[in-house]
Amino acid sequence: MQVAFGTATAAFRTRGILAEYLPCDPIAHMIRFLVAMSIAFAALYAPTASAAELVYVEWKDCGYCKVFNRQMAWAYASSSIGRKIPLRRVDILRRWPADLKRVNRPFYTPVFILVENGREVGRFDGYTSRQGFTSNVQRLLQRRQ
Repeated sequence: MQVAFGTATAAFRTRGILAEYLPCDPIAHMIRFLVAMSIAFAALYAPTASAAELVYVEWKDCGYCKVFNRQMAWAYASSSIGRKIPLRRVDILRRWPADLKRVNRPFYTPVFILVENGREVGRFDGYTSRQGFTSNVQRLLQRRQ
């Protein structure tokens, strides 16, 4: 079938326009796409190796949160405890995450909640110093065991 566009003429086969531009069979192309999407989905939504996490409820204008982020957040993430029990940030002004439905939502910041398998193990409020944060995290870990 011949189709004219102004002075140019384009020939399209009965298989369709895509057959001219795809280097392979459209079915094989779709299968590759679906396999790639399933791998990406599995990587994004696979359960983490750690069943426990330290939920950090913060607010962008909270002075104590800013001090924690500047002094301790990076150090905790690189510590041995931080690798086992990762820090998960939750903005207090955003919707409470569905997987934390069994955890009571705090009304102020900063709050640190140790969560294991969707249940709260313990929590502490505020941040004043590295030493205070470390001792509070140790206390939560002792309660966990």
